[in-house]
Amino acid sequence: MADWVLATEQSGYTRHFDAEALPVSIGGDDGNDIVLADVRGGIQIGLLDEVFFVQPGRDSSNVRLDGEPLRGSKKLQDGAIISIDTARLNCRLHDGRLSLEIEAQITAGDTAPPDFDALAKRQADAVTIDPIKFDPKSQGASTTTRKRISKAQIAVAAAFAVLATLGWFAFTAKSVEFELTPAADLVELPDTWFKFNLGNRYLLRPGEHRLVAELEGYYPIDQTFRVGQLTDQTVAIEFVRLPGLISFSTTPATEAEIKVDGEVIGQAPLTDFEVRPGTHQVQFTAERYLTEVVSVDVEGG
Repeated sequence: MADWVLATEQSGYTRHFDAEALPVSIGGDDGNDIVLADVRGGIQIGLLDEVFFVQPGRDSSNVRLDGEPLRGSKKLQDGAIISIDTARLNCRLHDGRLSLEIEAQITAGDTAPPDFDALAKRQADAVTIDPIKFDPKSQGASTTTRKRISKAQIAVAAAFAVLATLGWFAFTAKSVEFELTPAADLVELPDTWFKFNLGNRYLLRPGEHRLVAELEGYYPIDQTFRVGQLTDQTVAIEFVRLPGLISFSTTPATEAEIKVDGEVIGQAPLTDFEVRPGTHQVQFTAERYLTEVVSVDVEGG
């Protein structure tokens, strides 16, 4: 197939898919385009504006991209590794084509590195203080006087501990600015415990963090980023517009062939067909009628 955009290689067998065949589903269920034996869960590989995306299938919680849990649509890079349960997919991008090498593998080695912020939170939550009953005893005529710790001393110690923690955080944290284009409706760092928000900037400790952002009419963002050792840092991410839904019909009603930008998409009438945002040329061709070409602006979302 000369015009393929996606190729899969599994056990010496290669399959090719053109752009019209995407999205392609891969997983353990029989209904997937590519079925993986003894694998739980699945994924979908899609193409939008010449950019390949991967997203987990329904009720698939055991999918990872480069060792990180996959919780939404993410852009695929050359050399990326997708893990589905016990299967591993190696991604290769070349000249606008994506090749997936599928192999069976125990994916314990693909797990992400430990999140020290989350670990610290779990350890802090697990600490308990058990009261000890004090039973003073007299020995002869002599008595021993024990000094009790007052509530004020406990409060001072707790305040000192809080100030020490804040000082440690302020000394080690880095200023990070998020440049989201266009501006997001929602920005969260759900897996980061130590963080401080200053307008469009966050104070974060160096290491891996997860960013979740949402904007109506665009694909949601759910990806990880690394905070380095620089004092001021910027994370720039661009939202990808959702495709628009277009319905096609003719007057009088005919089974006209419909082409969008030169590619046949079906026959009229056609309802809720996904078209990427932008200006497109739509051509209607039917027997005994002149060919009609119209320009359509699709906003998307």
